[in-house]
Amino acid sequence: MTQMSAQGLALLKRFEGFRSQIYKDVAGLATIGYGHRLLSTESFPGGLDEAQAIELLENDVRAAELAVRRLVKPLLTQGQFDALVDFVFNLGVAAWPRAPCSKS
Repeated sequence: MTQMSAQGLALLKRFEGFRSQIYKDVAGLATIGYGHRLLSTESFPGGLDEAQAIELLENDVRAAELAVRRLVKPLLTQGQFDALVDFVFNLGVAAWPRAPCSKS
């Protein structure tokens, strides 16, 4: 698999929910849109609309997809790939393991 399926993305959006204003996530981090954690260089004083939130989400998901493709070597089903991308999205790419996974 090379990218999250449309169904996986729709499920992620549904679970995250859309928020147009900055809020604190369960870890206490500033977040907006569909679970986008704000970077120190980002500011959304007027909030954002759903189109902007989708753009942020797509960029965040691309980073999570790349991390999964880079580190997971065994073949995955689409559902497994989607689940791992969702996991990495929520965990944060920086917290995802640095060592490659190997087939047991």
